[in-house]
This record gives sequence, C-alpha cells and structure tokens, in this order.
Amino acid sequence: AVDLIDEAGARVKLRQSSLPEEMIDVLARTAAALMIGLGLVVFVSVFAQGLKDGFRAAVVGSLKSNVVMQSSTFLPMPAGAAQVAKADPGIALVSSIVSDDARLNGSGTHTIEQIDPGTFGKVWKLKWKQGSDATYRALDARGVLVADDLAKSHKLHIGSSFSLETPSGKQATYVMRGTYDANNSPLSGFLMAPAAFQKISTNRH
Repeated sequence: AVDLIDEAGARVKLRQSSLPEEMIDVLARTAAALMIGLGLVVFVSVFAQGLKDGFRAAVVGSLKSNVVMQSSTFLPMPAGAAQVAKADPGIALVSSIVSDDARLNGSGTHTIEQIDPGTFGKVWKLKWKQGSDATYRALDARGVLVADDLAKSHKLHIGSSFSLETPSGKQATYVMRGTYDANNSPLSGFLMAPAAFQKISTNRH
C-alpha cells in the first residue's frame, strides 16, 4: 500500500532534497492533486545520486527540463499525471513518455516509446546519429526513430521499412526516419509519435 500525502506533507518531504523552493511548491501541488505518495515520484536531482557516474552524467547532460517525474518502482505513473502537471500554472511545459515492448520483424523484443514530437526536443537533448531536431517533424503515423546500435544490428537504413508487434497482438509497418545514440541513456529502441505508438499499443500512461 502507498501512503497518500497532502500538499503540506509533500513540501516536508521535498525539502529534504536540494530542489529550489519554487520547484518544491509546484511539485507539492502536483503530488497532492494526483493523490499519490511522494515515494512514487523520483526527481532527477535525487535519483541521479544513485546512478553510476557515466549514466548520471549522460542523463543530466541531456536534460533541458528542470525535473523528471518517474515512478520509483518504474511502473506507469497514475492516469492523468501529465494532465495534472499541465494544469499547474507553475509548470511551463510537460512532455510525456509512454512505453511498451514490441517484436521487430517477428523476433527479438525491444522497447517502443511514445513521445510528443512537438515538445520532446524542448525537454531532452537527443544525441542524434542520423538526423537533427528538425527530424521530429518526420514522426507521424509511420515514421520513427531507432537507436543506432539497434538499427545497425538489423541493417536498417533511413527509409527502411520494418514491422513491430506488441504483446497485445497488434502489428504495423513503420519507416526509419533517423537514429540516435542510446548508450548511457534511459531511452532505447524505437521513439515514435502518438499516432504511430497507439496503432499497436493500448498503453496510454
């Protein structure tokens, strides 16, 4: 069971971190509105302390945002978390990631991640191998980004078509529009727009 926490309790817990007071106010309101325990929210400034130096440096170096909300158990965040955060006047921009697993061309399971092409580049500095932030505009119902090592191991090139199938049994064909470096990164596999992700995944948060 998870102990629920009110706004005052959230502030007390957050003040144990090194976050600035104005950020504590915003996050306390968000946690209280979501009716969740602060144990369910891991902030990069605290979470990164427990990571290996190389991975921590890669994460912090890629962040353009001030904070990341992530389940401490790495299970999905509560439904509506992004909407609550977006409604807070103290938060300027929210960009969500939704994940699932998929088989590539009928074999091998990899991560697929839904991103918002319009906002993701504003909160995360992707390490492009083939492409640039302009490539986000090519992410539609078919165009996706592929981790560079994965693309090389499956001999995928810009314009290559391939199929992805999730555990739900839904399958679709996609086209590689760019590649990125997934080494020392929390991102892996395939990055895609909601229109592409929701064709094969029922995950929404």
